[in-house]
Amino acid sequence: MIEVGAAALRWQAAALPLLPAIVLSNMMLQSIGKGVKASVTASARSGIFFIPLILALPPAFGLLGVEMTQAAADVLSFALCIPLAVSELRKMK
Repeated sequence: MIEVGAAALRWQAAALPLLPAIVLSNMMLQSIGKGVKASVTASARSGIFFIPLILALPPAFGLLGVEMTQAAADVLSFALCIPLAVSELRKMK
C-alpha cells in the first residue's frame, strides 16, 4: 500500500506546479463574469478529464494507470485553462 501511495504521490507532485495556473485562470474567469469558461475550467480537473482517464488508463496501464490518472487530469486541465485565460486577457488590451 505504501509503495502504491508513494508512486501516486510522485505523479501528483510532478503535476503540482501546474495547479496555481489552473486555479488562477478559473478565478480570473469567474471574476470577470465569464461563467461558461469558468465552469469549464472548474469541472475540467475532476470531471471532464478525470472520469474518462480513470476509465481508460487502468485498462491500458494497470495499476500505473490508476497512479497517474490525477496527474494526467491536471496536465490536461492546464492545457485547457491556459488558452481560455489567454483569450480573455487579450480582450482586455
